[in-house]
Amino acid sequence: MRKTATKINSFWRFLDAKKQFFYATILFCFLFEIQANPFIQMLNRDYADYYQEWLYEFHKFETITDMTEALKIIKQIEEVAEKTGCNEWLLRVELFKLELFLITGWKLASEKDPEFSKKYTEKAQSLLKSVTNANLPQLELLIKYRMIEIYSYFFNDFQSTSELMFQINRLLQTVSFNDVPEKSRYHVHFGNSLLRFKDYETAYVYFNKALENDNCEPIYKRHALNGLAVYYRDAYKDYDRADEYLQAILQVNYTGVNKEQNDGIWRGIVYGNLGGNMFLRGEYDKAIELYKQSLDESIKYGEYGYATHIVVFLADIYTRKNNLTQAKHYIDLAWEIAIKHESSPRWGWHYYEVMSMYYAASGNFQKSRIYMDSTLQTQRERNERYNASMLLRLEQNEQALQFERLTKEEERRVYFQRLLLIISIAFILISILLIFLFIVYRRRNATYRALVHKSQQWAQIQSETDNNEEKLPEEQLLNEAEVLQSETEAQKPPDQTDLFIMKEIERMMTDEKLYKEVSLTVDLLAQKLGMKPYNVSIAINKCTQKNFNTYINEFRIKEAIILLSQKKLTVDRIAFECGLNDRKNFYRVFKKMTGLSPTEFRNNLST
Repeated sequence: MRKTATKINSFWRFLDAKKQFFYATILFCFLFEIQANPFIQMLNRDYADYYQEWLYEFHKFETITDMTEALKIIKQIEEVAEKTGCNEWLLRVELFKLELFLITGWKLASEKDPEFSKKYTEKAQSLLKSVTNANLPQLELLIKYRMIEIYSYFFNDFQSTSELMFQINRLLQTVSFNDVPEKSRYHVHFGNSLLRFKDYETAYVYFNKALENDNCEPIYKRHALNGLAVYYRDAYKDYDRADEYLQAILQVNYTGVNKEQNDGIWRGIVYGNLGGNMFLRGEYDKAIELYKQSLDESIKYGEYGYATHIVVFLADIYTRKNNLTQAKHYIDLAWEIAIKHESSPRWGWHYYEVMSMYYAASGNFQKSRIYMDSTLQTQRERNERYNASMLLRLEQNEQALQFERLTKEEERRVYFQRLLLIISIAFILISILLIFLFIVYRRRNATYRALVHKSQQWAQIQSETDNNEEKLPEEQLLNEAEVLQSETEAQKPPDQTDLFIMKEIERMMTDEKLYKEVSLTVDLLAQKLGMKPYNVSIAINKCTQKNFNTYINEFRIKEAIILLSQKKLTVDRIAFECGLNDRKNFYRVFKKMTGLSPTEFRNNLST
């Protein structure tokens, strides 16, 4: 790093003043362009890496009032669209132009001009169609939610609002967090919309979905926790559980822009809602303390609309406590905040109710009745609004359920078709495998039976030979010796002594069945013959071309084959009867000589 800096300094000193000025100007313009156009910084990056910056710029544009600045921002997006030639950025340009159309017609929108509403709807639907065809769920969700806000707050078009809500719901179920990293914020938006419709249970589901996402932004964690607090407060009157969720909001670590302001605003909201819970419990003094903390935080960090809401509650409490001086102070303060900071008061019918209570407590029953009429009228309008919305919502719910039912039936049909196909293929493969295994099994059994038959023949022939061994003339033994000599030239032929010893050994094996003795060794055999062990071993080797163990084990295995063929004794008993009381050794020797284990031999006997 230090070497690089040295080289740059050396190069810079090498340039003359004009070139230094020229390069410095280019660098300055480049840096200024990046800083002036925040969208340039989003180039060549994945959407997941810059979506927060993108949404921040869009939401900032929503509140813009300077038309020159608005046109400049659109020009910046067009610049990025030209550089990339990307359809997505071209559609983003159209999105900002649609927002600019709304900004320029804001007064008409506020007055609910039917022509403006029609034009905005046409433009929004046209853009939405293009975005949907381009398969851009990020933009589709953003446009649809923005349209919900416009239709709900400016046009009172509850039918379109309901339709869009269910469209968003279906879309959220089909996209992943990889496709839409900001999915949690739409869960929160949808949950808040459902709270307005008093659909608490569905709202609860969506707030929890937002919190289940590990990548949920801190600001939307706070919104989701606040939504759950409202759920327990309004749906179940469970103020303790609501307090728990409100306290959890303060534990969320927000790391975005304007951290201090965001934390301060949320402290105001939390204190206000905690105060509201105390108010509903009837603990007015605790509620006052929390409301005042909320009011301080809200005013300090510019949340004046929420401040007017809190002030009305303070006026309500002081009226209930019959402290009319303080009640009047907070009633006046509400208007003062609204006028001074040009904010929209958030009080609705509650303000008229407080005013009615205040004048009733002051003895001015005429004004109290007037404000009570206003309260009832406002509540009636609100109830009619939400009743109409509720009917539409139920109808849309039914349509959504029907659509979901048809979709599930189609999915189930496709699923069972695929499952049937998989089962059929699996059945065919298993059948082929079973046929193959059966063939292999038959062949293996045939091989085993052949081995059994061969072993039985071998044992029978050897048994007959052993029974006639002592009747063989000496010349035949000599001939066998000559055969052995011819087969193995390196082996010396047995002499007369060897043949004599071998004849005695064969006699003891056939007549006395000496091989059945478990402890039989060369020494013991030599002792019974009255000869030296060395001479006995040499005689066996020369006459049979086998060592002592192999020679003795052949007698034992012949005996075992005969006993196994009779199927009367157990394998362990047969091993003992043959002179091999070690099961493991018996299995090893038997398989070595026959190619089968004792069990396999017995299982493959011909019935």
